Amino acid sequence: MSLDLDGINLFIGTNASGRSNFFDASRVLQGIGYGLSIDEIFNGKPKSATSQVWEGILGGLQNAAFWAGGASSGVIAILVRCKDPSFEEELHYRIRIDTEPPCVLSEALSLGDTLIYRLFQPGVSNALDTSRPTLPRLAKSRDCTKDQAHLMENWSRLLSDSQFLNPSTSILRSYSSPNMVGRIGERGENFAALIKSIL
Repeated sequence: MSLDLDGINLFIGTNASGRSNFFDASRVLQGIGYGLSIDEIFNGKPKSATSQVWEGILGGLQNAAFWAGGASSGVIAILVRCKDPSFEEELHYRIRIDTEPPCVLSEALSLGDTLIYRLFQPGVSNALDTSRPTLPRLAKSRDCTKDQAHLMENWSRLLSDSQFLNPSTSILRSYSSPNMVGRIGERGENFAALIKSIL
């Protein structure tokens, strides 16, 4: 599947037209931007003192594989191209994920034709945990130059800054905690608290 997106996008289509698959792939990228592990991205993460709950991808890791001709391939490959006003050239991000065991097989970020990093490239610490995408963590590594860290941090922000909305009227009407929140949930969770924060 290949799509060109703008700042705000509305998806309309019949059942089984691929909307949910696209949203799931987008949420995988969002989870990468948040620095979640592959298991957390697909299977979910409970709320903690430092993070909000992360709902897993529909079907979890068990059903994330691609079926072709009756055989399953547990490898998921995603390529994203993005034009950020901060940079003259497009950012290109590639990641290949294995679902069994959950790990990152390869990952790379480029600015135009210039490679910024590739998973396990020479000179980068081999102490990287492949159960998590390296992108959000490598920016904080001493193996990174200031310019590379800036690009990686911006890219992580772009990935995590997407918001998917499929609101439910009853959830929008429900009470929410008065704590300051930064975003509304996909079904409308935290709507009242978010409006209070904005005001």
